[in-house]
Amino acid sequence: MEKAGNWEELSKSISILEKNHPTPALFIQKGDLLQKKSLLEEAEKAYRLAADMVPSEQKARGRLAFLYKKMGKNGEAYELANILLTEKVKNYGFETFKLHSKLKKEFQLKKRRFPLGQIQNQ
Repeated sequence: MEKAGNWEELSKSISILEKNHPTPALFIQKGDLLQKKSLLEEAEKAYRLAADMVPSEQKARGRLAFLYKKMGKNGEAYELANILLTEKVKNYGFETFKLHSKLKKEFQLKKRRFPLGQIQNQ
C-alpha cells in the first residue's frame, strides 16, 4: 500500500492493527506515514511510543532525531543523535551501522572510540 501511495488504505490498516496488535515496528511505520502527510507532532508521538516500547532499540529514536531536526528542534535532535552514537549497542548489525552512518553524516558527529580490549557489544 505504501509503495502504491495508497495512504488512506494504509492509514486504516495501521489503525486496525494498532488496536489489535501494537508493535514498535507498527508505530514506526505510523510515524513515517504521518511525517509524509506533514503531521509532524503526531509522527513524534508515534516514534516516542515505539521508542518507549523497546528502549534498547535505536531505530525509533533515530527517526525521532531526524524528525526533531526537520521540526527545527535542533537541541533535542543533536542531543538524541549524540546519545545514539555513544551508547552501547547490544546487537550491532547492518541496520545499526546504516543508522549511525546517517546520523554522523546528517549531524556531523563522531562516534566515541573505545580503548583496545573494551567490548562495545555486550
